[in-house]
Amino acid sequence: MSDQNRFDLEQNIMQCWNVVDDLNLLLEQGTVTEENVKAVATLYTQKFEYLWQNFENCCANNFGHSPELPNESSDSKQTYGITEE
Repeated sequence: MSDQNRFDLEQNIMQCWNVVDDLNLLLEQGTVTEENVKAVATLYTQKFEYLWQNFENCCANNFGHSPELPNESSDSKQTYGITEE
């Protein structure tokens, strides 16, 4: 899981939106039973736990960005025409 990045996180978020489609499918097919709803709930509990782990990993890894912002590095410091002595 340590190699997950913000793009993987985005995909995990999008996959979790499928819960709406899956529940609508049960409604359309007329197969809404307590057993089916519990199965969908179990599946999405696992998906959301995986999503949360991915989110925590991305936070720990600064979402794949280096800790130094480009405009803060000494190589790219903007002086706006002001010279330092």
